[in-house]
Amino acid sequence: MVNDDGSVQTKAEFLTNVRVSTPSDEQQVVPESLNVHVLGNVAIASGIFRAKGIENGKPYTRRERFLDTWMNKAGKWVCIAADATPITH
Repeated sequence: MVNDDGSVQTKAEFLTNVRVSTPSDEQQVVPESLNVHVLGNVAIASGIFRAKGIENGKPYTRRERFLDTWMNKAGKWVCIAADATPITH
């Protein structure tokens, strides 16, 4: 996972962070667009999402472009890479 601040997490780090983190201040995540292209057992999902929440006691709204790579393994789609980049304009 490449986070929007440029930091990178392995799958194990990401899952540990999700399991042990305190409740998120992110209140809503809404997709604005989604495109999926499939080639064999690989799919690329891209689009834009909007996130709302509270950070340091102040409300925020962010828009980010995302690109996720999925692979069909034994009949189940598994995310194998993900990236989110803030839209600043």
